[in-house]
Amino acid sequence: MTVRPFLDERGVVRVERNVVIFGWRDAPTANHILEWHRIGREVAKTYPRAGACVDVVLRGTPRFTDDMRRATEKLAADDNVFELGSVHVILLPGLAGTAVRAFIGTVLLVTRSKTPNKVVATIDEAVAWMAPRVAPTGWTRAALQTACEEVMGALEKG
Repeated sequence: MTVRPFLDERGVVRVERNVVIFGWRDAPTANHILEWHRIGREVAKTYPRAGACVDVVLRGTPRFTDDMRRATEKLAADDNVFELGSVHVILLPGLAGTAVRAFIGTVLLVTRSKTPNKVVATIDEAVAWMAPRVAPTGWTRAALQTACEEVMGALEKG
């Protein structure tokens, strides 16, 4: 499966079987989050109770509008998407990275998501956390690592 643009220049997405990997060059908007949720529902239809998500934030300026917050809360509260887990890789340095970590942590706390979620600082941490969750669906740690690295490569090109 190839990495393709995700709605616009802000990000990319790779969907392979039951795993979706999002990569961000800039902060997503409410429309991006709504599309993320739609993709999650599509994966859930094809792979019931076996969806997983890796979310990679490379750079950007966080913008937490009310619409974006509502869309994010709706996605996080939906226990029927990405049931195996979602891992958020925040590569954004400094205060911006701290703000994104705090936002994601707050959303997960407020929505009381029943699906496993984790916020990490590196791709290696994300793969280490996610690989055991997706292994029963045929993913190896090496294949997941490669898929994440391809998304990173696409992000860095843009």
